[in-house]
Amino acid sequence: MLLPFSLRSCSHLILSAFLFSSTGCGKKGALIYPDMLIAEAPQKVALEQNGNSLRLSFELPNKDLSARKIEGIESVLIARRVYKDKNSVSCQDNYQVLQKIELAFPEPAKKVGNRVIWEDSDVHSGEWYQYRIQAVQKDGVAGTVATTGLASRISPPLPPKLKVTPLFGGVIILEVTGEVPKGTTLIGYTLYRAADKEQPEQIASLVAVNGKYDDQSVQHGVQYRYLARMIVKSEDGIIIESESSESVMATVAEDPN
Repeated sequence: MLLPFSLRSCSHLILSAFLFSSTGCGKKGALIYPDMLIAEAPQKVALEQNGNSLRLSFELPNKDLSARKIEGIESVLIARRVYKDKNSVSCQDNYQVLQKIELAFPEPAKKVGNRVIWEDSDVHSGEWYQYRIQAVQKDGVAGTVATTGLASRISPPLPPKLKVTPLFGGVIILEVTGEVPKGTTLIGYTLYRAADKEQPEQIASLVAVNGKYDDQSVQHGVQYRYLARMIVKSEDGIIIESESSESVMATVAEDPN
């Protein structure tokens, strides 16, 4: 006799749970229910401000809720809710889906190893934003949700000033200075370098007490382009990165001998 659909579904879930509870040599392990087979929440979530955008970054989950390794995460859903008043936040408020990131072709996001980086440029001063992130497996099953704290866009620091001095012996000295906005604390500076027509890549992070860096990984005959960004922290604990400084060109000084 065929079971009604609801009973057949229930029986299938019970059978699945039983099958996944077995271990080698006929021994039974801890019972694993089907709802434990969904992906964990994204890990190491960070919400920062980059220029006038809010930057969300996180690591993709690689385990399910039973701590078993999983594969086949195909996409990530990013949703947002907006508040005019920080004190009016309610757990009952709905999120609006902003972006579905297909990991095979992640644009407009970036995927670096297991980490995904996405920027929200549609943010305004005087508003508060909270984000929800959820990984989706290849069978369409959405995983556990991760949520950020609240963040509000504030005026970013002005781009810092960068001074570059080539020295003999294969060294280029970089010195960075900048004006720290009121209500923020200086964290430091990030330095970028590009050789010839290449894209700039980060070469160093300087702490607040030191704005000087000796670039010794340079070669004679190569023209380098340097940029710098200031990093500060707001009173709410949000990390804010300035826009890039004006680029400065430099070539290793030739030995006069």
